[in-house]
Amino acid sequence: MNRADRDEAQRRFTDDEVDVVVATSAFGMGIDKPDVRFVVHADVPGSPDGYYQEVGRAGRDGEPAVAVLFYRPEDLGLQRYFRVAVPERGDVLEVARALRRADGTADGTADGTADDDGDDGGGGGRGSPAARALRALVQDARALLGTDARPAAVADAAVELAEERRRMEDSRLEMMRGYAETTQCRRQFLLAYLGEELAEPAGGATRAGPAPRPSRPSTTRTCRSPSAPRCATRSSARGRSWATRAVRRACTRGSRCCSRRTGTGR
Repeated sequence: MNRADRDEAQRRFTDDEVDVVVATSAFGMGIDKPDVRFVVHADVPGSPDGYYQEVGRAGRDGEPAVAVLFYRPEDLGLQRYFRVAVPERGDVLEVARALRRADGTADGTADGTADDDGDDGGGGGRGSPAARALRALVQDARALLGTDARPAAVADAAVELAEERRRMEDSRLEMMRGYAETTQCRRQFLLAYLGEELAEPAGGATRAGPAPRPSRPSTTRTCRSPSAPRCATRSSARGRSWATRAVRRACTRGSRCCSRRTGTGR
């Protein structure tokens, strides 16, 4: 979907011309509308931080709202696929040399190995997302060590930084698994993750069936609070069918629906 169509979809939703919009998380985060009544996640987000911000689109007017997360343990694989990649040290070294040459602090041979092919480290794809990400990583490493640091040292620091970021993403994804699979109050879980404390469950927590296993999707669990959206998880196969039926019912009962996928996020 092009930019004009995305803007039009957002305008129609914001102006109450449609009641339901199916969108990526990137589009949803651009919504600032007080009376959103539900936020439905078809897939598990990559972290509790992102999930907290996304469900925060609902119920900003203080009225009851619902947040629904469809979850299967298998769905975590998609988030793992998109996690931060750890680049090869050789590729990082080429970029470090190119950046050092570009700022005129050395001729690219400070580490004893010349880079005589004139490549800028982008492998011919300087403008590609992967090349830009690699360049940004090296720049972050140079900021830590100083622009006069040897390219070899910058490369080592950049790889270590990428590994640290990947471990952080893995940790956040595991916390998201914990949120989806917990049998306790999810509001307590989420606030504890964010460093806050809720002494008592938000109106009590209920669950149906045993804790989920890798081969079996989780069943519905909810925790309620008058001041926050109701949080629920449903098994993906059954839950997505439920979502489809719910949206169809809304549309057939006079609600207006803009169901095209919008935005550019994952």
